[in-house]
Amino acid sequence: MPAHFQPTEDGGAAILLDRIEFSILRRFAVQMLELLGPGEEERGDADDPFARLFAEGPSRAPEDPVLARLLPDAYPDDPDAAAEFRRFTENDLRDTKRAAALGIVRDLDAAGRDVLRVTRSGGPRAAEGGEDEEGEGEELDHLGGAEPSEMVLLRLDPEGVQRWLRGLNDQRLALGTWLGVTQGEPELDHLPDDDPHRPLAIAYRWLALLQDTLVETQLR
Repeated sequence: MPAHFQPTEDGGAAILLDRIEFSILRRFAVQMLELLGPGEEERGDADDPFARLFAEGPSRAPEDPVLARLLPDAYPDDPDAAAEFRRFTENDLRDTKRAAALGIVRDLDAAGRDVLRVTRSGGPRAAEGGEDEEGEGEELDHLGGAEPSEMVLLRLDPEGVQRWLRGLNDQRLALGTWLGVTQGEPELDHLPDDDPHRPLAIAYRWLALLQDTLVETQLR
């Protein structure tokens, strides 16, 4: 079964990722950063609260269909109101989405410093830069993941869970737009093996699984 989130005792969540899953999530987050463009630090208004307060963004929706999906018009039936709303909100919305994507990259990089070598019995031992953790094998047995020996254990506190929920939703929307997915569209389930879109379709379904299981961790 693909990797999925499980709840932790502190109200957060954890997931055991193999190297491929780890790389996919990190690559998607980096691509999101590139798509969203520079944040407030790169724009030069990070240290000036007045500049941030009165900064005006674009008044037109992005031409890129993925960005248009991530940054939709607030009033689709009123172009003037939509333009006015966008002018004063798009920069902040981009920064919020950028912060989520950057947080995902940092969380993964921090978790990736310690690679676990999972034995057949489920008990881990540190493979790189760490020591064996007593009593952790039982917990890892309950975490979803594939079977490769080298795994990365990602732990999220409650704040990190919210950051990942935002970031995963953005990634899923972006990938769905690239695939031309409409709400309730079933075609992705029936793509032939040789369809060039099949790998992305599988990734899209996995992102939806991650998002759903992460939500479920907060309902228990």
